[in-house]
Amino acid sequence: MMGFLKWDRGETRLGGKDLHSYSHRELWSHISYVPQAKNNPFSYRIIDTVVMGLNASSSTFSVPSKDDYDRSYAMSEWLGIADIASRNCDEVSGGQLQMTLIARARVVPGQCDNARMQTVFPYGLVS
Repeated sequence: MMGFLKWDRGETRLGGKDLHSYSHRELWSHISYVPQAKNNPFSYRIIDTVVMGLNASSSTFSVPSKDDYDRSYAMSEWLGIADIASRNCDEVSGGQLQMTLIARARVVPGQCDNARMQTVFPYGLVS
């Protein structure tokens, strides 16, 4: 899906459509990517990293709104990382960083309703 490997034959379909028929913006409004947590060379705050998940629906020079931050904070609360929201990514554990990256992926509008989240985390989170 990321396009690192090219198909020799066949296709990838999403929602019944060939993946290549989506525009870049449209594709990223339907899917999210969670990389392996690793040391980050940038020292963004946790909450700012989560807000970055909303970039696909923003214009190039837009500034995140209060609603973007409220939505991101709510996702951080749901995933149990709201208490570290003001800390920098390079100050938290690998597990906390991974949860931040999951929050960034799940904050996309339409992807964070309770029914979908229960599919991803059917047993909830344990503190």
